[in-house]
Amino acid sequence: MYGKCGALEEAHCVFDGVEEKNLVSWTAIITAYSQQGYGEEAIQLFKEMHLEGISADTITLVSILGAYANLEAAAEHEVIQACYKHKFESNIILGNALITMYANCGSLEDARAIFNHMFVKDVITWNAIINAYAQHQQGQDVMDLYKKY
Repeated sequence: MYGKCGALEEAHCVFDGVEEKNLVSWTAIITAYSQQGYGEEAIQLFKEMHLEGISADTITLVSILGAYANLEAAAEHEVIQACYKHKFESNIILGNALITMYANCGSLEDARAIFNHMFVKDVITWNAIINAYAQHQQGQDVMDLYKKY
């Protein structure tokens, strides 16, 4: 609740007060920072979670990919490996987040590779890849993709 309201200091105080932090508490604080535009802090928290031996789930990965996307930076190796472990090819939410992250960090080839490997594509997937090409001023590719959709 504090995170959604932008009260990150209060959110972090509550998080610090949790004696036995689990995946839910870690994901909540990571998501709060990511959604409020504090990507570097979200990434640092993600690394701390990993050091505590807690494995990310799809929701955590989508949040951290959002942080990288907002920073226009490619996710680090362990994040990408976790996406493969969670089978982004059949996980539409995770695949969409990967497309967006790669597009925002300037890697159109990687965004397209993720799109091509996804088994199921929805309107958000198509929108993500069309937007990726639009961001990089690839007008003909935008039109070609739009026609395929």
